[in-house]
Amino acid sequence: MTAPVAILGGVRTPFGKAGGALRSLATEDLGAIVTREVLARVGLRASLVDALIAGNVGQPAGAQNVGRVIALLAGLPNSVPGVTVHRNCASGLEAVVQAADLIRLGRASIVVAVGVESMSNYPIHFNDRAAAWFARMARSKSMGAKLSTFAAWRPSFLSPVPAILKGLKDPVSGLGMGEATERVAREWGVTRLDCDAYAVDSNLRAAKARERLAEEIVPVATSYGVLSNDEGVRPDSSPAALARLTPRFDRRLGMLTAGNSSQVSDGAVAVVLASDAAITTHRLTPLGYLGASHVAALEPERFALGPLLAIAGLHPGRSIPWDRYDRVEINEAFAAQILVGLRAAADPEFARMRLSLPAALGAPPLARLNQDGGAIAIGHPVGASGARLVLNALMGLKRDGGERALVSLCVGGGLGMAAVLASTPAALTQHQS
Repeated sequence: MTAPVAILGGVRTPFGKAGGALRSLATEDLGAIVTREVLARVGLRASLVDALIAGNVGQPAGAQNVGRVIALLAGLPNSVPGVTVHRNCASGLEAVVQAADLIRLGRASIVVAVGVESMSNYPIHFNDRAAAWFARMARSKSMGAKLSTFAAWRPSFLSPVPAILKGLKDPVSGLGMGEATERVAREWGVTRLDCDAYAVDSNLRAAKARERLAEEIVPVATSYGVLSNDEGVRPDSSPAALARLTPRFDRRLGMLTAGNSSQVSDGAVAVVLASDAAITTHRLTPLGYLGASHVAALEPERFALGPLLAIAGLHPGRSIPWDRYDRVEINEAFAAQILVGLRAAADPEFARMRLSLPAALGAPPLARLNQDGGAIAIGHPVGASGARLVLNALMGLKRDGGERALVSLCVGGGLGMAAVLASTPAALTQHQS
């Protein structure tokens, strides 16, 4: 049995397009904004915090261990340790789970968990030939050697290599995330029309939920103005508009486009977790509770199936009891990734071959899946998305009177991560029984 840990509340920035309204804010700035705001919203003094854990993927060179930097910039006492965790797209959820584990182990009473990413500020690398030229220039001591090296300069050396492209390529399989998703989607018969239809629905759901999503958000002032809503939601999205977009990973036969893939984004999320003793002492009211979590591993090139296997790991030896969950949040890295998971969940052969189960895992009711839209519309700041799912699920349960929610993400490198959330400890106990 996994002991429930209370989540007092949370907040996030709007998610901005990479290169958009949040581009002037560094990773640590975004993290500090939500850390200060979440403490204010739950009514806690900074001096009561025992630790801060930040999930982040592309750590800034100028703010190594960005979790510690965020803690200090947010005004937490110097005595409060900060640490950074990295599990690719599930980094924000990993931060929440590790914060809960600290409390379960009795090593902390109140912990802030942050998920944060500034993809606008990912570095641009020189290509290999340029790097070799600079190294040669540094070794050139005499004027003659320097002139000889300088003469070897070529304009092609200025061709940049964006760090994000390297990060989106799996070093073991050699495939980019998009390429791998294209392959597995074809295996499951997913089409471009399927992907575009799903993407349109994600945008329409997010547009319809704008007022609800605003409850999660703290407006952010930048040098470009104030951003109050997610920047990438397209309320006018349509199949006809998406059909005009060029495939990004397979120019001739591909199904993945900028319109049916998650948006490269900037943003941050913070939630506060607390022990039962801290809740009693400080008279706090929890938003909800975190229960069990699970990480599944599979072939890196089949990472799109990670969420389904992680959810299955929370329900070992049986089909997934979707009827127990009022909300299901699965991160939309790509529309094709979601559709592959839904098809695999309904396939008895997949359950038999992959998990030795006699029947299909079962697919979630679409009415409960990503009710407020997902990363295709809202954006996917990779280190922040896992924490956003937690916040959105708990606020949805509170608003709608629901009992339990399930959150999950696919993770580059061949992983999936999932966790159970509930409005009360009793709801978690019933789930595990």
